[in-house]
Formats: sequence, structure tokens, C-alpha cells
Amino acid sequence: MSDLFGLRVRVVFHWGFWIRSPSTSRYQSTLPIPPPTTLIGALAHHILRQGCVSMGGRRIEGEVSFINGRLTSSAALLEEIIPATSFYYEAGDIEGFSYEDINRYITLFFQLKVPREPGMRRYSMEYRMGAIKVGKVYFPSGRGAACYLIDEHRAERLIGSDWKARVKTAAYNITRIGSKESIVSVESVEEIEDVGEVKAPIKIKTRCYLPLRLLDQSSLKEGRYYVERFWRGGWASEEEPSYEDFVVPGSRSPISSEPIEVLVKEGRIYELGPEEVLCLDPQKIL
Repeated sequence: MSDLFGLRVRVVFHWGFWIRSPSTSRYQSTLPIPPPTTLIGALAHHILRQGCVSMGGRRIEGEVSFINGRLTSSAALLEEIIPATSFYYEAGDIEGFSYEDINRYITLFFQLKVPREPGMRRYSMEYRMGAIKVGKVYFPSGRGAACYLIDEHRAERLIGSDWKARVKTAAYNITRIGSKESIVSVESVEEIEDVGEVKAPIKIKTRCYLPLRLLDQSSLKEGRYYVERFWRGGWASEEEPSYEDFVVPGSRSPISSEPIEVLVKEGRIYELGPEEVLCLDPQKIL
């Protein structure tokens, strides 16, 4: 197993956020907590913008790159160096709530091509705009922590020998988690050199969400939690997204995090802190 490096990034939401799953269109609901792909994308944004990534002898820059004949997101590029990541909300007096905001959007993309003289109805000006319900999480001044496990050898190969400094700088430069309006301020960035490893099966206590299939579901008897479906991997053209269920410790409404105890039946288990335990997918064990 490659050496792993831990990173804990504490952030404060300005008003909240909205994060939409792939392939959703007219009804744009939001996830109640940032998923792994969004967290990787938040960290990758500054790294790719600075041209820190090298592939095939050329520097990769920008949020979207043309790799192997396909448009590829920054999260997809950095996924190989971040085998596991998670998020939890800090305890406090503030709790988040989901709601739906009515927005006036261009709806051209969601319409069928219906013939109409002198042209197609889809392209008529009177049908181009419409009201769209957009889900959002209202969480002003809410605090949370993004936890990352980083593969040191792959990070050095992809980013360079100074990868650790570049990753830490990128963490301090996270300005949003989710859509471009989902603004955050970074409170602190902590490096965790001594990531602890324990062997499965074992009962653990964590505030971090974990893949459901790695857990013994019969052990989920105490504490509040819910199951959320996240997409896996970054985005690439001509590639269908894959999804997986995660157990999220805490409450969906009001939105909050609290630790739960659960039996992990397989995979590798890593501890960044007493209640910050991440499970490494067996498919990503090197």
C-alpha cells in the first residue's frame, strides 16, 4: 500500500451551497452534504489553474482539459491521487436546511424539437426562458471540515516533488464547494503526517460518511444517520456517471453531523482523528 498523507480543511459557508447530481435537468435538487467528487474538484481547482499537473510530458491547465480525446473535469484528473475523502459539519448553534428557490433559467435545453412554422418551437424566443425549481442548502456561517487521504507517490508523479506545498496552497485557495455561488472561506488547513491505519473488520466511530457496501448494516442501530447516493469519479465526455450509496452520520433535516458507531467489514480504515475515520475502497488499494 502506498504511503498516505492526510489533510483536514475547515471551511465556513457564506450563505450555504447547492450541489447538483449529474444528469439532472429541469428539477435541480441539491445534495445535503458535499460529495467526494465535489471535494476533489474544490481542491483541484487551484492546482489545475496554476498548471501544476503534468501528463504525457505536457502541463494540464484549466477546469476542463482534453485528455485522450475526451473533455475531462479537474476532479477526474486528481481522483487517482485522492483515494478517499469525506465531509462533516462542525457542531454548533447553527443548523442547515434544504429549500427550493425559483429561478428564471434558459429552458431551451430541456425542450423537445416540435415542428412549428416558421421554425422549430424549441428555438422560438417565447419558449426559451422558464421558471426552474433549484434546490439549495441554507447554512449561513455554517462550519464544516473536508478530510482528504492523498497518495504520496502518485501525487509526486502527477504534481511534482513539491506536491505537498502545492496541495496545501490549493487548500487555502478553496473559494467554493459546489456551484460557483457556493462560496466558502477557509479557516484552517492541517497536515496529518501520522495517518493511523486499523484492519477490518472492526467497529469504528466517525463523523465522516462511508460507502454503504463496506459496512455491516446490522451494526447501524444507534445514532442518527441517513443514506445518500453520490456519483463516483469526475466527469468526462461520452462517459456515463456511476453512483454509490453512502452512510452519512447525522441528520438530513435539519442538516447536521454527529458521530455514529458502525462495524466496517472490509477495506482499509484510516484515522485522521478520534472521530475522523475514512474507509478506503478495496478497488483503490494499490
